[in-house]
Amino acid sequence: MEAKLIVAIGYSFYDSHINKIVSQAINADAAKKLAIVANIAADKCVEQQTMLARRVLVAPEKVQIIPGTAKSFLANPSLGEMLLKAVPQPESPF
Repeated sequence: MEAKLIVAIGYSFYDSHINKIVSQAINADAAKKLAIVANIAADKCVEQQTMLARRVLVAPEKVQIIPGTAKSFLANPSLGEMLLKAVPQPESPF
């Protein structure tokens, strides 16, 4: 089974080598997405989404910004539910 969601916590996306690997992984699968935990204000999410998508060379709709710190993200009691919602669901054949 291959992951459908890559979660980045505490990564600035300034390393072009790692960005290339992330880009290849995201672009290799139309359903794959990138969730980024970023300590930014909620009203800056769209701006960050666009900027980081450009930096990783993926479509902005494949990037989801989750505002908050690593600690608040990992301590969230609803973390499992939140991640499941972020994972693209396969279309039913019926």
